[in-house]
Amino acid sequence: MTPRLSITAAIVALLGVSPAADASELDQWFVSTLLPHVEERLTRHPRFKGENLLFVALRDGQIEPVSNRLVLGLRDRLLDAAIDMPGVRIAWQQRGQTTDESCGPTADYWIGIELEETLSGQYRASVRALDKAERTWVSGFGLSWQGALRPSERRALVETRSDPAFLGSREVPYSLDQSDLMAAELARKLRCEVASVDSTDYTVSLAETADAEQLENTLALTARKLDQANTLRITTDKSAANAEISGTALKVSGSLHQYWLRVAPLDTASNLNSMSTSVYVDTSTETAAAAGAGNAIANPAAGVASLPPADEPNVNRRVPDHRPSRVTGVEMPGAARSRLLRPLAVYRDGRQAACRTGDTCAVLEARALNDVVVYPLAYRPGLGLSRLDTGACTSRTSASIVTAGRSALYPVPEYGRVRRNSLQSPRWLLSPARTTYYAIAVDNARDARRLSAHLATLPSLCDGARQPGLSGLSLERWLEELSHLMLQLKARVQWQSIEIDRTYGTRS
Repeated sequence: MTPRLSITAAIVALLGVSPAADASELDQWFVSTLLPHVEERLTRHPRFKGENLLFVALRDGQIEPVSNRLVLGLRDRLLDAAIDMPGVRIAWQQRGQTTDESCGPTADYWIGIELEETLSGQYRASVRALDKAERTWVSGFGLSWQGALRPSERRALVETRSDPAFLGSREVPYSLDQSDLMAAELARKLRCEVASVDSTDYTVSLAETADAEQLENTLALTARKLDQANTLRITTDKSAANAEISGTALKVSGSLHQYWLRVAPLDTASNLNSMSTSVYVDTSTETAAAAGAGNAIANPAAGVASLPPADEPNVNRRVPDHRPSRVTGVEMPGAARSRLLRPLAVYRDGRQAACRTGDTCAVLEARALNDVVVYPLAYRPGLGLSRLDTGACTSRTSASIVTAGRSALYPVPEYGRVRRNSLQSPRWLLSPARTTYYAIAVDNARDARRLSAHLATLPSLCDGARQPGLSGLSLERWLEELSHLMLQLKARVQWQSIEIDRTYGTRS
């Protein structure tokens, strides 16, 4: 049997060039230096053993669902090499198909590649690995390069491309000609929801839909895929059904919609769980027509992306970067209701019941209008969103049972003048400019357990600690899942938030 080629040799053979011959400076570094380094680290370092990897584009150290043709081309070449590395596991988004494994964690580590122009006019490429759980860069992994790009590479650098791994997100919505892919993703998500609950004996009928004409077949197509996967049974006999599946397209902005798929028991006293999931879709016909040209890489696991075209003479002008605006927040149900909680308050308090040490401290007050279970959270600029621990730091979610008319008090690390309370705001910001405290209240134990399970995935803010919480793309995904859950709980849940101006002081 012919011995297996090394990754570097395989790439050189695939490209049909020698790294020292006609390749650009960037390509020579990529083939002769970067690939061997990545192979050695991913296959031998114990930190990556058995872990799922997602290969992404970066910008300013942040994951970029929308990048450019050059960076995503390099990313896909790196991904293709990693697929052949022994023992390396690729996250399901980049396998080209959905499997039972797709219900697990999307990735344990993100391998990111970034390319930027320096002040001197040269370009710097870097590859790093991010530990998703710890939100820290992996020490000892990664290399960087600095040099000149060819004109063709500069053109590719300013040519916008969407990352297919994030298809269905707000930044990379589905287009109308991708209805089959959208239905497959909705079915996958709901299949994972069903697998996570105790009751799986769903016999569902299809609800009447009032969706936009372009999306009217999405519900039926998704339901058929769920039926074929034996996730649930579809029936046309409504008297035999114990649940109903419905789809709703909610307009976000312009032609951008969020398509929700929901399964709800017909009998509210049933042991069956209500479930929902969603994806983003752009209903404009222009987007559908341009989808093929704008996203050249339909399946990043299918092969190596093409190299940039050969250089063309006298092409030195830069093209403006027409990037879509970044996502600033997530629509969150439950903010406008006032049945469970009064507006939050933050103030100084010296009572021993409020301050565990007996010293004066700042506290967050959540006053209940009905008997509720309350979960406090805190967002700190630069540090992200965390659970606000009410006692010693533990992996469990802190919660308080508060009777009607009484308050729960939570020591907080920062206080000051209240700037805004979000009673009327349905939007949960990803990066508030000021320290922001939240309280989520739910009126029954069953829903509290569901909410607690999701909140437990947030880092805990220990008393006085400075460890980071969740931020960036990870926070966006986490908030989208919370939004799905809040939509299911309806009037049984409410959240409040309050912003603090820190100019009045801090507590160490």
